[in-house]
Amino acid sequence: MPAIYNSGMTINVYGKKSALVLWSKHPITIILDNAEISKNLKLYFELSWSASKNF
Repeated sequence: MPAIYNSGMTINVYGKKSALVLWSKHPITIILDNAEISKNLKLYFELSWSASKNF
């Protein structure tokens, strides 16, 4: 994706857990333990990945 879309945040999905990491001077991590949220974040990633092929 173009740099304009760089949010400085990463999302890691592993099993039913997801980790949202905001890479700032003092990084912040939020761990979500919810299978439905993880499933939806994975679908969002797949949509973004497909869209990135157009750039």
